[in-house]
Amino acid sequence: SCPKWAAKIDDSSICVNPTMKATDKANICAVTCAFEIKPTSDCALYTVTGTTLKRGTPSNRTTGNGTPVASGAVDPTTLLSRAFAAPGCTVSLYSVAAPVPPANRVATFTGTTTNQFFTVPAAVNGAPSYTCTC
Repeated sequence: SCPKWAAKIDDSSICVNPTMKATDKANICAVTCAFEIKPTSDCALYTVTGTTLKRGTPSNRTTGNGTPVASGAVDPTTLLSRAFAAPGCTVSLYSVAAPVPPANRVATFTGTTTNQFFTVPAAVNGAPSYTCTC
């Protein structure tokens, strides 16, 4: 059941559910939610294609620590759903594929010790690029 729960695109998606603690995720779906329980990167974006939620790559901050990279969104078929930012890191979404930050920034999500998973608002879920700074 874990892969099905993890692929849900609403707040019941177990791995990226903002109200579930890592210990609860580990008790229920330790293998499926391994990244979300103990992240191995600084930032990540999750996309939805049809009804399937998927964590995209790249998911580490870029070498230039703020260099824009492709988000994985291909509007209107693949859209951003969630963002992950490790504590002290910020994910910024941009409305153009090759922005010169901070121009064209449409959303930011900053991770804290208590909040690392964020829902991407529908108004910006087609953003073609993002940065990860820590």
